[in-house]
Amino acid sequence: GSGVGVARSGFSSAGAGSFAANRVTRRTTAAVHGEAKVTAQSLSVTAKDSAEIFAVAGALAAQIGGTVSTAAGISVAINEIGNNDAADKRGLVRAMIKDATVTLTGGSLTVKADSTGSIESSSIAGAGAASASGGVGVGVAGAGAVNLNAIHVDTQALVTESASVTSTGKVDVKATASSAIRSLSGGVAGAVALSSSAATTVTLGAAWGTNTVTSGVRAAVESASVSSGGEVTIE
Repeated sequence: GSGVGVARSGFSSAGAGSFAANRVTRRTTAAVHGEAKVTAQSLSVTAKDSAEIFAVAGALAAQIGGTVSTAAGISVAINEIGNNDAADKRGLVRAMIKDATVTLTGGSLTVKADSTGSIESSSIAGAGAASASGGVGVGVAGAGAVNLNAIHVDTQALVTESASVTSTGKVDVKATASSAIRSLSGGVAGAVALSSSAATTVTLGAAWGTNTVTSGVRAAVESASVSSGGEVTIE
């Protein structure tokens, strides 16, 4: 957002604001469950998700002229992948064999969950005020930028709840996750007062940003039986 004002005398002001909010919540599941029976050479149960947010918020305000001249700019960016308010609002990537029977001959079993989350966000605000007066001149400018980013995703690879797996080859149960947040926030303010008597200027620039990642990564064989002719890897 932007705002520009021009005045010859008296009180004058200009303001601008920008707000950007983005939320991505996805729950991805790959599963063999519900008393299913699978007989095959090999089996791969794979869940994968990649969530990305790119956001830019900017505001610029400028005021020129007037005995008292003020300008204010504010920029706010809020970005979330998943939400931490409740368990069912978090992002979820899950691969599982649950309450099912899997029999593999000559091959291997892979249960894999992989999640990737990325946020790139910029929030910039600027304000400038210039006053001119034959008497007292006052220039006031303020700019603030807020940049809040969070990633809340759980990644699970499970063989669970009475599942029965028999494989002549290896068994791999793997959960992997990676998260990246790149953020930039800045607030710049400037004020000029021209007066033949007295001049006063006040400027304030502020920026605040937080980046939060809460990711649960879990691979497990629990309340289930696994018989393998090769290696069993859980990681």
